[in-house]
Amino acid sequence: CENPKIQRKQPVDPWKRNEWAALDSQNLRKIKTRNFSLMDFSVVKFEMDLKNAEKSRQKQIRLEMAKRREKLDELDQMLYDLKISLAEKSRKKFLESLSLKEQQFLKIAQQIEINSRFAEDKTKREMEEHRKKTAERINFLKEFENISCYLQLKELFIKLFEKFVRTCISNNQNLKNFAQYLEAKDKLVKEFKGLMSTVAKGSGEP
Repeated sequence: CENPKIQRKQPVDPWKRNEWAALDSQNLRKIKTRNFSLMDFSVVKFEMDLKNAEKSRQKQIRLEMAKRREKLDELDQMLYDLKISLAEKSRKKFLESLSLKEQQFLKIAQQIEINSRFAEDKTKREMEEHRKKTAERINFLKEFENISCYLQLKELFIKLFEKFVRTCISNNQNLKNFAQYLEAKDKLVKEFKGLMSTVAKGSGEP
């Protein structure tokens, strides 16, 4: 006999099959009941694309900034090596050359910084334009969904109205038949009374 105090551990499912099975079952129920809309397949997809695009652009910006920092580090190293090599020459030539090179590298560094800011501003503008275009497409899909629902309701209304018209026509025909029946009934009653009167006279009854 097993010891009741010993509790067996549940097997670990590294693939989370139960969670996936529950998710599949939920999706199947959703599909069977048609409890889904265009937003489940379109708007969510565009929102995910927008997030992915923003992540990609941010990553690209970081890479560009890293390259520019690396370039600045290379320029700083070149400037340092140049200073060391010129230290062996005369002080006057060293100072003149160093001043000239420092100005050149300063201009290059300033230009690189300007280009970096321009590239960053351009990337931000592109991201903003992309975000606006994506928002416009999402709004267009929402409007399309509203139009589609309107057309479906319109088609349903037309079908119900046609059914109503057919019902009215049928009821009108039934009323005509009922009126004809009443007229025929009155005529038959009169004929029946006349026949009974004739029979009564023929039999000598008062």
